[in-house]
Amino acid sequence: FMDITYEEDREANRRLANELLEGKRQSFDLIKRNRRKDGTLMWVSIHVSLIPGTQSNDRLFMSIVDDITERKRAEEALSRSERQFRALFEEAAVGIALCDSAGRPFESNRKLEQMLGYSAHELRGMPFTAFTDPEDAPADWSLFTDLLSGKRDHYHIEKRYRRKDGALLWGDLTVYIVRDDRGQPMFSIGMVQDITDRKRAEQALQEAQAELAHVARVTTLGEMAASIAHELNQPLAAIVADANASLNWLTKPHPDLDGVREALTAIVQDGHRAADVIQRTRQLATKTDPQKVRLQVNDVIEDIVALIGTELRGREVSLRLDLAPELLPVLGDRVQLQQVLINLVMNGMEAMAAVGDRRRELLIRSQRDAGQVLVVVQDSGTGIDPDKMHRMFDAFFTTKPSGMGMGLSISRSIIEAHGGRLWASPNAGPGATFEFSLPTDSKGEA
Repeated sequence: FMDITYEEDREANRRLANELLEGKRQSFDLIKRNRRKDGTLMWVSIHVSLIPGTQSNDRLFMSIVDDITERKRAEEALSRSERQFRALFEEAAVGIALCDSAGRPFESNRKLEQMLGYSAHELRGMPFTAFTDPEDAPADWSLFTDLLSGKRDHYHIEKRYRRKDGALLWGDLTVYIVRDDRGQPMFSIGMVQDITDRKRAEQALQEAQAELAHVARVTTLGEMAASIAHELNQPLAAIVADANASLNWLTKPHPDLDGVREALTAIVQDGHRAADVIQRTRQLATKTDPQKVRLQVNDVIEDIVALIGTELRGREVSLRLDLAPELLPVLGDRVQLQQVLINLVMNGMEAMAAVGDRRRELLIRSQRDAGQVLVVVQDSGTGIDPDKMHRMFDAFFTTKPSGMGMGLSISRSIIEAHGGRLWASPNAGPGATFEFSLPTDSKGEA
C-alpha cells in the first residue's frame, strides 16, 4: 500500500502501521493522498486494524478505504473562500461589522475600529446606538428593527457617529440582513464609509453659496433703491398729509371728529404699509442662515409684488397675477425664494426695456403640478437667443452690459437646494418664460 501512497504522506502511514504491528495500537485512522494508476491524486480516509484470531506468522490487516476527494475539494474551496472573505473584510477601505439581533458587533474590521476609536473587544459589548449620535440613533434603530421583522432586506442612511474621544464622524451606512433556511435573521452586515470630509465640504459650499446669494440680494436691492424709497415715501407722505389735516380740524371751534377719526385710521394703515416695506427690505438685506419653514408660495409672490410696484410703473410694465387658490404648502426659505422671484421679475422687466411696438406685460402664475407647486414668470420682451439658451444658467454668463452673470445661476442653485427645478423656454409669441417647481409638504396647511 505504500507504493500507491503519495510521497509526502508515506512517513505518517508507515509510523502508524509499525505501531500496529508492534502491538502499540489495535487500529488507526488516517486521511491521506493516494496516487492513482493514471498519476492523479485522490484523497482517502482509511481505517486499518488487525484481524483478530489469526495464528499465522503473516499478520493480516483489514483496511477500509473511503474516497473523500470531493469532500476535500469542497473543504479546500470553503477554506479558500473564508481566507478571501477574511482578507476582504480586514483590508476593506470601508468599516464593516457583523451584528447580532441586539445590534452588537460580534465581528468588526480594522477600518471600523480606526474610524470609531474602539477596539474589537470594546465594540462587542456595545449596541450600535451607543456610538451613534443621539439625534440619529432613533431613526437608525427603527430601520434596524424593520430589517429584523422582515419589512425590508436592507437600508441605507447617512448618519453621525460619536467616536470614543467624543469627536463627530459622518458615515454613509448600508445594512443588510442574513437569514437562515427558515427565513429567521442570523446576523446583519453593516458597511460604513467615512464621509466627514465630504460633509464639511458640502457645508463650506452651502456657506459660500449663502454668502454669494446675500451679495446678490444686496446688489439687487441697490438697483431697486429708488423704487423702494418711493414705495416708502408714498405712505409716509400720506401720513404727513393726514396728520396735518387732523391738526387743522382740531383747531376749529367745532372739530370734525369723524374726519379726524378717518384720518387717524388712514395713518395707522399707511404706517403698517411703510413698516411692511421696511420689514421686507430688511429680510432681503439681512445676512442669515437658510431657514426652511412651511410656507405658501402665493404669500412669497405677494411679498415681492409689494416691493416692485414703483419699478413696474417706472418701466411702464403691466403686471398680471394668476395665483391658484388653496395651494399645498412647500418647505422653503422665504428670503431665498423672494430672491429668486425678484431676480426673474427684474430680468423680465429688463428684457422688455427696448420694446416699443407692443404692451410690456409681465405674468406671474402659480399652480399645482403633480405633487408640486409650479411658479411661472412670463414676459413679452425680446426673447431668448437659441444659441445662448444652454449657457444662460452658467455662472458669470450675462447678456447685460453691466450684469454680473450670477443671478440665474444663484437662482437655480437655490431652487435645486429646495428639491426643485428651474428652467426657461421661449414663448410661442414674443418674450420668454421662466418656470420653477417646488415639492409640496402635504403634512398640513402652513
